[in-house]
Amino acid sequence: MLLPAALMSASIPFVQDEPMALHTTFRIGGPADLCVMPRSRREMIAALDAWRRYGAGCPLCVLGRGSNVLFSDKGLRGMVLLTAGVRDLSFPESFGSCPAPAGESSDAEEGLGESGETPCREESVLIDADCGVSLTGLAADCVKEGRSLSGLEFAYGIPGSLGGAVVMNAGAYGGEMSHVVAGSDCYDTENGTVLHLLPGDHRFSYRHSVYLDQPDRILLGATLSLRKAPRAQIQADMERNLAARQEKQPLNLPSAGSVFKRPALPGLYVGRMVEDCGLKGFSVGGAAVSERHGGFIVNAGGATAADVLAVIDRVRETVAREFHVTLECEVRLVGDR
Repeated sequence: MLLPAALMSASIPFVQDEPMALHTTFRIGGPADLCVMPRSRREMIAALDAWRRYGAGCPLCVLGRGSNVLFSDKGLRGMVLLTAGVRDLSFPESFGSCPAPAGESSDAEEGLGESGETPCREESVLIDADCGVSLTGLAADCVKEGRSLSGLEFAYGIPGSLGGAVVMNAGAYGGEMSHVVAGSDCYDTENGTVLHLLPGDHRFSYRHSVYLDQPDRILLGATLSLRKAPRAQIQADMERNLAARQEKQPLNLPSAGSVFKRPALPGLYVGRMVEDCGLKGFSVGGAAVSERHGGFIVNAGGATAADVLAVIDRVRETVAREFHVTLECEVRLVGDR
């Protein structure tokens, strides 16, 4: 094969026949012909160049941290590009001091918020991050010593990568990526060029971006616009969101996160409909509807992709019959059904 030789020539790490169960949060999936593991944006572009030149007829799957995907039991007869090693992150060298609102003193005795910190103005700070950066890690980095950047509190606890979050406009607890994305870079596999997208180019909507409409464009990284805020307030919001996830979601078992998109009709919630249908705990093989949250399907032990798909089908059929609502799958299905 010319493609492995090209990857080897460019010194880009790869393995053959790699089980995708090792790289997804579902812990499910058969082998991929090629599993490519670039360690930088430069290597990622080189790998995509090699695929474009020598991968004719070879399907391509770009995978972040595998948190919103279900791979076929047969795997993928093609190339999987793992982005977890592409994780450069750039903060401004100096944030300056956190100023008091206009007309107020920033002395220790005056102008302090409830946390004892000086309230910050709505001041934008731009950071650059590669597609493989951990979303939870990025949110945590925003409140490390010397930083107090708000805007990613909703993302704390989400197990995916920045790239996947931008592509699907991930969101929770009133926040979503469209609120913070100031631009992104992508590789155009049609002509082998790197493009920069401005905020309006992304066409964000609920769980959607232009990258889903144009899969020939592979996201490389993004610029995020965050704002200064009291550090204690940011940390409190992050901890509250994480506690809510721990209370409501089945984090003790492998899953791919929320399986279905929120219905467009107001007042309808997937978890509640599934529970009202008596499907909590319903299982096929090792896959089961979570007892904790009806919107999750978990790998209770030894589940196959076929098991998960059978549970998805039962849930969709039952909800359609009982509520006349067609559930749309949020989890990306890769490979033969």
